[in-house]
Amino acid sequence: MAYPKELRKQLGLSLAEMSTLIHCGQSLLSMVEMGKRELPTICLGPLWALETAAAAATVSNSSLPNAPATIKWLKRQLRNGRASRQRLQLEREKLEEQAQQVGHWLETAVQLTANPYFNGDDLAGMQFQLCKRKAEQKLQQLQLSQYRVQVKAATLDANIAAVEALLDAP
Repeated sequence: MAYPKELRKQLGLSLAEMSTLIHCGQSLLSMVEMGKRELPTICLGPLWALETAAAAATVSNSSLPNAPATIKWLKRQLRNGRASRQRLQLEREKLEEQAQQVGHWLETAVQLTANPYFNGDDLAGMQFQLCKRKAEQKLQQLQLSQYRVQVKAATLDANIAAVEALLDAP
């Protein structure tokens, strides 16, 4: 992978433009270019897409015989990216469904504990509280998984958009 500053200069982008394209802060990108910080993993996908676009543009602007192979490879990457986006959408829907179910269980638990006849001091009450805590933990895990899927989807969408723009360019 090209060093971000070299790639940015090759593409003729400002620091602000590059940071917007790879989804990281301008100051962070500046520190990465100076070698003071490493680029976060979430920025690597969009950076890879830009590097691929730059390489393909270089190939397509030259008379090299492998330009059609590069375009074919980009189209395959685009198909794979779209398929991955569909899988992520299904995963996100499944996680949302599970989170709703666990949330409903928690609401029911809260309603049951509000009952004046509920005695949380006996063994059944302690088991109930333990189950409630486990459900809360499960809900937090599901929410974290949902966030991870959203981040993956956003990165994938950026990569897909970069490749689509490259393939649509004359």
